[in-house]
Amino acid sequence: MRKVCLILLVAGLVPVLAGPGFAWQGRMGGMGDPYGLVDDESDFLVLPSRIAEDRGVRYYGDARFLLRDVRDLNWSARQSGPIRVSGTELTGFHLAGDWSASGSSWDYGTLVGAAFPAGAGRLGVFFDYRGQTGDFDGKQGLFAGFPGTGNRLAASSAFDMEAGTDDFNLRVVYGQAVGGELSIGGEIQVAHRREENRYRNVLSGLTVNDAVLDIGVALQNDFLGELYPFMKPFDSTSWEVLFKGGMEGRLGPARVGMDVHGGPVFGGDNTLDHAGVVSAGALALENAFRLKGDVSGWQAGGDIWVRYPCSDTVSLPFSLRVNYRDKTRDGRGTGDFAIRIGPSIATHSMGWEYGHKETNLDIEAGGGIDVQVSRDLEVASGLYYNFIRARERLNIAAMPGIVVFDDPVVIGLSDDPFPRTTQHLVKLKVAAERKLGSSRLRGGITAFGGRVSEEYAFSLGAPSLFGVTLLSGGGSLEGSTWGIMGAFGAGMQFQGCTVEPFIQAGYQAFSLDGDGRTRALDALIVVPWTLDKNRNEALVGAGVSVAF
Repeated sequence: MRKVCLILLVAGLVPVLAGPGFAWQGRMGGMGDPYGLVDDESDFLVLPSRIAEDRGVRYYGDARFLLRDVRDLNWSARQSGPIRVSGTELTGFHLAGDWSASGSSWDYGTLVGAAFPAGAGRLGVFFDYRGQTGDFDGKQGLFAGFPGTGNRLAASSAFDMEAGTDDFNLRVVYGQAVGGELSIGGEIQVAHRREENRYRNVLSGLTVNDAVLDIGVALQNDFLGELYPFMKPFDSTSWEVLFKGGMEGRLGPARVGMDVHGGPVFGGDNTLDHAGVVSAGALALENAFRLKGDVSGWQAGGDIWVRYPCSDTVSLPFSLRVNYRDKTRDGRGTGDFAIRIGPSIATHSMGWEYGHKETNLDIEAGGGIDVQVSRDLEVASGLYYNFIRARERLNIAAMPGIVVFDDPVVIGLSDDPFPRTTQHLVKLKVAAERKLGSSRLRGGITAFGGRVSEEYAFSLGAPSLFGVTLLSGGGSLEGSTWGIMGAFGAGMQFQGCTVEPFIQAGYQAFSLDGDGRTRALDALIVVPWTLDKNRNEALVGAGVSVAF
């Protein structure tokens, strides 16, 4: 039987699932991953001091996947009032833009490893792979003109977006009992991470006053930002090292475990490719560049778990998790701007620089109750508050090599923030497990809901050209998000080998609306907007873990 378990463990190297945030133990997967609410053998992957519990030599394997079927991914900007030109209202004229997409993404991965006695404690060595792929198709519609009349411009485009992540991680965990009921532990993680987002937008139709124009537009990784609410383009690799240390012991009757962790993001390479073509008959305008740079950053955080026993069968678990991440990508290089007229071509080289910074603060705190209802039945539930604050900022500058009044012209586009997102979520977690002879059945539900806000701001200008800001503006949106995820799993014992399959399914919804403004030529022209953003997705996943 151990040979069968070993075969299953090695098979786990084929990525069948582990998305970001997943741990490896199938028992927890079958209850909806209620870490901190229910005790589990895999807890040492969060609190390294728990590996000190003497379990002899143990081998582990886990594989899982999660499919996200995104049925409704869209945002829109519609003029909400009259345009003002030097304070004078331009009535009757209307602007609108709609972007809608659908598609799917897969989270997948595997973890294999072993824990064994080492010196005065126990050592665990694990290889963890996590990946994600996503593919989305959509359409874009733009309108400018006087509704109800023939005086209008309408443009439609088709776009596709692709995303991919590969994360290879080596984890070394050590824990040791140091006297009484106190244990200490530490972990080192070394990870290599590859991330890529890319998109392409192609004009499919353009009409002016109902007359079809023969104009072609094809853009790859357009940096003007109309698809930024969906994703930002980049192609990067980096190394991450995480150091973790902690302890666990008794504080009165309560068992308290904690850890702190942190580490750098380093040795990264980043590339941003862009290509754009606008053509009309024999005339074509082309622009292309490849910017190369670095990836850097850091992360830090910690966990506190407290379990207070009320009796032999009832305990009150509490947990606090804090994590902060900071990552910066940049690039610089030279591109070519070209004008083609028939077989003739004129080119001009320009310098480019850009930066893309992401920060994320994630705090979750709460507690609940864990009840051993009978010898064969355990039920737990908890209520948690989750605060998330994320911010992205992008800056790109073109240096066309033109000098005005002894100053080189620099045209800069700043998207800061784009966006700044704040989420206040309340989560309910319920988990149960029943023993049936040598087997176990388990299930769990996680439901959440809360408020979300997003803020956007941008500016486009050339300071050396009289300091005029060509375009600027921003907006703010508020709304709600909610979701529910159910899980069901089983555990089976075969001569010392535990096999734990599980399935998960759920639904998530996200809906925001708000308003914004665009100002042109230092607010000479002002356009007010109504903004909407939505995302709805169904989720289904499965996995299996093996331990022996």
